[in-house]
Amino acid sequence: MKIIILKLISVLCLSINLNVNAQIYLQAVAPLMPGNLWKYYDISWFSGQSNYFITDSIKIIDNITYYIVEQYQDKNPTRYVNYFGMTQDSFYARYHINSSDSIYRYYKEDCKIGDSWIEDIDVLTFYYSVIDTFTINAWGKTLFSRVIKITDYSLLVEVYQVWADSIGLMEENSIGQHHMILRGCVINGVVYGDTTTVDVNDDFELPETYTLFQNYPNPFNPLTKISFYLPFGSNVSLRVYNLLGEEVSVLLNNEFKSSGNHSIVFNAEHLPSGVYIYTLQADGKIFKNKMTLMK
Repeated sequence: MKIIILKLISVLCLSINLNVNAQIYLQAVAPLMPGNLWKYYDISWFSGQSNYFITDSIKIIDNITYYIVEQYQDKNPTRYVNYFGMTQDSFYARYHINSSDSIYRYYKEDCKIGDSWIEDIDVLTFYYSVIDTFTINAWGKTLFSRVIKITDYSLLVEVYQVWADSIGLMEENSIGQHHMILRGCVINGVVYGDTTTVDVNDDFELPETYTLFQNYPNPFNPLTKISFYLPFGSNVSLRVYNLLGEEVSVLLNNEFKSSGNHSIVFNAEHLPSGVYIYTLQADGKIFKNKMTLMK
């Protein structure tokens, strides 16, 4: 696995800002086959594993066959169900039930240097481009690999992915956010690396702390997503202040939210560039983070 990391560093000259809280954006799997499993590990923040497992079930939407994929993190009781399929033009795609543009293409089969595509997700637009190819040795196999660069319209988001033929996504480096590597996988019945993971019937340990994550993207213009985790259902207030302590926006005002992960999109179109403080108040506790608006 060191070969992949060194290749990225030497070719792309990347650096990671370890002062930013990690958030996992990794939601892309291939090849698609029931029983395939991937286990990723965050090496920048040591925040545990993120696991993806393709179930035996499928779903047909608009004449496209989607495989049902369970996503979960070790010691996290929440399991997310995603739909992954392949379009007629050979793009691996994820289906978003709550998105106006439901099909999100995240990887192109047999893509070549210079290939590019544009995708919308939530309130953001992302630009994909294939910038490099090389071979790596992993788990006794020589794999042809591709480097995908992902940016947003403001060029503030910068993500690099390494995809390997027959294995799938090997590494994802989101500058200043997270750095995920593939620790092990099961592909078409063959086991590679470390695939020890939490069984679907195991009991999970609930996190005990409230968490206010770093907004993403950051810096931003003018939209950003603020996420937080609640170990218990609580009345929640989420507010934004300038550096003078003046309240400039109320995103939640003592609203009840169930336990688990929550996200809210903040639109700062009406505000000038600068540093702002966003605060989460829940169960008598207050949590704060800074974010930067750059116009």
